[in-house]
Amino acid sequence: MLNFKKSLHSKIIIIIVPIFAFIICIHFVIQIFQTSKQFQEEFDKTIINSMTLLSSALSNYLNNIEKQGLTSSSKGFFLTNR
Repeated sequence: MLNFKKSLHSKIIIIIVPIFAFIICIHFVIQIFQTSKQFQEEFDKTIINSMTLLSSALSNYLNNIEKQGLTSSSKGFFLTNR
């Protein structure tokens, strides 16, 4: 009778431990995906906030770059076509 109980306990442990480990692994995988999604959302919010703050300065800068580029292109076009 003692061998039967010992083997029954062993069988229960052999079944329970892998199930418990599997549940823990699933929990960690879900947590990783949730954390990754949260980081992505925070990153997107940061980019949107940065663009909102910098949009006026960037638009002036980009406008100057476009004017300079157009001026340089025009000068280059006329200088090479003489």
